[in-house]
Amino acid sequence: MEKQLRRSQSLYVVQAAVEYLVALSASGTFLAKLTASLGMSDSLTGVLTSLMTMGCLFQLLSVFVKVRRVKLFVILTSMATQLLFVFMYFIPLVPLGPQVKTAALILTVFSAHLVLNMAGPRKTNWLMGLVDDHKRGTFSATKEMLSLFLGILFSYAMGAAFDHLEADGRLQSAFVLMAMVITMLMLIHALILSCVIPPKDSPQPQTLRQTFSSLAGSRNLYRIMGAYVFYNILTHMAAPFYATYQLHELGFSLKLVSLLTMVGSVVRMAVSKFWGRHSDRYSFSVTLEKCFGFLGASYVCAAFATPRNGAVMFALYYAFHGIAMGGASSAISNLVFDYIPHEERVSALAVCPAVGGSVGFATTLVFGAVLSCIQQSGAGLFGMPLYAQQILSFATVPLMLLGMWYLRTQITRKIKRCQN
Repeated sequence: MEKQLRRSQSLYVVQAAVEYLVALSASGTFLAKLTASLGMSDSLTGVLTSLMTMGCLFQLLSVFVKVRRVKLFVILTSMATQLLFVFMYFIPLVPLGPQVKTAALILTVFSAHLVLNMAGPRKTNWLMGLVDDHKRGTFSATKEMLSLFLGILFSYAMGAAFDHLEADGRLQSAFVLMAMVITMLMLIHALILSCVIPPKDSPQPQTLRQTFSSLAGSRNLYRIMGAYVFYNILTHMAAPFYATYQLHELGFSLKLVSLLTMVGSVVRMAVSKFWGRHSDRYSFSVTLEKCFGFLGASYVCAAFATPRNGAVMFALYYAFHGIAMGGASSAISNLVFDYIPHEERVSALAVCPAVGGSVGFATTLVFGAVLSCIQQSGAGLFGMPLYAQQILSFATVPLMLLGMWYLRTQITRKIKRCQN
C-alpha cells in the first residue's frame, strides 16, 4: 500500500504538469491568435478572458452535485473539458459566418470552464488527500516547479511552431497542430489519473440544507475566505494593467516582455522548494503573510518604473513577484487543508475560491474604471508626469500591509491546524 501511495503521489505531480500544459494551450497568446483569426475585437477578447477569471465561481456547482465515484467523475470531466478545448481550435475551420463562429467560441470556452471548475474541489480534495499533512508544502513546491519548467519549454516550442506556420500563411494548420497536441495531452492525462489510487473513503453525501448549514456555522471558513479576498484584491488591483503599461507607456518590445516574464518564472521555480519547507515547518498562513510582503515589494518596484528605468524596475518587479508567487500560489489553496476539517473541505474548496475570484474580478473592473479616469485627468506630482499604473501600484501597498495583519491576527493566532 505504501508503494502504491508513493507512486500515486508521483503521478499526481506529473498529471498536474500535463494539465498545466493544456491550460497554456487554451489561453494567453494562443487564445489571442484564435480570437484574432475570427475577427474578434480586443474588448470582446477581454470579455472572453474574464470568463476564465470568473471560472472559479462555477466551483459552487460542486456543492450541488453529489458524486459517489470521485475518480471516475474527475477523469470524465477532465476529458470533457479538454475535448472542448480541442473543438475550440477547429472552429475557424468550420464554413460558418464570423458571428456564428464567435458565438461558438464563447460558448465553448464557457462550457469548458464550467465543467472544469465543477469538478475542481473534489479533484483537489482527492489528490491532496494522498499527501501527508506535514509534507504538503514540499510536495506542492515540487509539483509547481515541474509544471513551470515544462510550461516554459512548451510555450517556447509551440510559440515557435505558431510563428513559423503563420509566416508561411498556414495559421489554420497551426490550429490543427494545437488541437492534436491537446488531444495527445488529454489521453496522457486520463491515463495518469486512471493509475492513481481512488479516495480512501466515500462518505454519504449531505443534503443541501446540511451542507449550507455547516458552512454558515464555520467561523474558520469565514477567516479563510477573508484570506482569499485579500489575495485576489492584491493580485487583481494593479497587475492586470501592467501589460499595456509596458507596451505603451514604457515602450517595451514583446521580446523584452517575454524575457522579463521568464525571469519571474525562473525565480519562482528557484524559491518554490524553500517556501514548501517553510510551510511544512511553520504553516501556510505564515508563508502567505511573508509572501504578501514580497508581493508588496514588487508593486513598489512597478510604482517607480518610468520610460527611463522601466526595464530595470520591471526586472526587479518580476523577481520579487516570482519570490512571492513561489509560495503564495500553493499557500492560499492549502489554507483549507491546514484549518478546515476533512468533512467540510470539498465545500470550502468550492466556496473560498468562488468568493475570492468574484472579488478579484470586481476589483479589476473597478480599478479599470479608476485607471481610465486617472489617464483622462493627466495626473502628476511636483510637475512630473505620473502614470495611472504607478498610482494603482502605490495604492496596493497599504492593502498588502492590511492583508499581512489579517493573516497574522485572524488566522495564524486564532485557528488551530487540523490533522487528517
